[in-house]
Amino acid sequence: MKSYLPFAMTSLVVVCALAQAGPATADESQAIVLSKVFDEGNDGAFTPVVRSVSTSPYVEEGIFTTALGGVHVPEAFRYEPTSHGCGNGHNCGCDPRWTVRAGALWLHRSAPDSAVLVTDSFFPGGTTLLDASDFRFDFAPGFELDVIRHNVRGSGWDLQARFFDVENMNASTPTVIAPLGAVIQFPVPIGNTGFPNTITGSYDSQLLSTELNVRRQAGPEWLTVLAGFRYLRLNEQGLTIFETIGPLTNLFPYEINTTNDLFGGQLGAEIDLLTQGRLNVSTFGKAGLYGNNISTSAQVIQASTGNILFSSGGNSTTNAAFVGELGFVGAYRLTDSLSLRTTYQLMWVEGVALASDQVAVSDVTGGPSTIDNSGALYQGFFVGLEYTR
Repeated sequence: MKSYLPFAMTSLVVVCALAQAGPATADESQAIVLSKVFDEGNDGAFTPVVRSVSTSPYVEEGIFTTALGGVHVPEAFRYEPTSHGCGNGHNCGCDPRWTVRAGALWLHRSAPDSAVLVTDSFFPGGTTLLDASDFRFDFAPGFELDVIRHNVRGSGWDLQARFFDVENMNASTPTVIAPLGAVIQFPVPIGNTGFPNTITGSYDSQLLSTELNVRRQAGPEWLTVLAGFRYLRLNEQGLTIFETIGPLTNLFPYEINTTNDLFGGQLGAEIDLLTQGRLNVSTFGKAGLYGNNISTSAQVIQASTGNILFSSGGNSTTNAAFVGELGFVGAYRLTDSLSLRTTYQLMWVEGVALASDQVAVSDVTGGPSTIDNSGALYQGFFVGLEYTR
């Protein structure tokens, strides 16, 4: 994880650097009608308010006149908040400059597609001892950080940097007794028959994402569109099949590893579904096309010595991939600036090399190996805090 943090922090520094110009100056803001701010006259009517000279975005700190003329009287002004105030309908009389979200993330990887990994025979038709679909992943913890700089340089565009990392999605299978022996189903099968063996397996997967987006409210205030760049790393290092041979308990780990580095662009949107008091409910969706740099390897190890007995070497290729993400968000405002935020999200990744698919195409005896691509579905929950100012 530490090797990825500089990349994520670089994205956050870019947001801060581009945002330093800040909002419009006082001279630029003269005679701007303040949205949703009204002057209540003696007759009970409300008229728009114009900011004449002010260095502050807050109603109570500025100097104002009504559009029809008059003297500034602070208690005579009334602010009517919108759902896009200082975050989740905050009644602060201004648009936000920064939004920071941070918290814990739990992700679950879908079970691999069915693929025969181990049988009790060197020939087709043997009894299956281990199938890829036997691996069932648990929810794994990680963290997420999301920073938004609103209205960069007074352009109306927001700049967003988002990073998350979940490193320990694990699955394992129970020990299987193989009275007739066990054979790993590489293109040229490797194993032993004729005496009892035991087979068990473990599977580790990691997912990391960094994205940098530009965002803008599009027409209705409940709709925000975005476009940006995303880097996604999917590591499956790795799938390990443990074979214990005979009464001497001679242990042989078979290791299959894959790395996927995805670089590409994405488009998306966020939609406010409901704002009721302190509660805001929204949804978001993103989709993008990516170039995926893939590397795979497979090897057989003698556990007692650590020697590599067989290896397919390193295989690499580049192909197209797809990433789609969908989420539903609930935010409850604790104060004007702080909210409790929870998200349920789904992510579909297609065009990636998964470790379980490489057994059948990785020849550890030195013959030709290829790379097989498929997809995985991730789902999970985010729980954290959102701070807006």
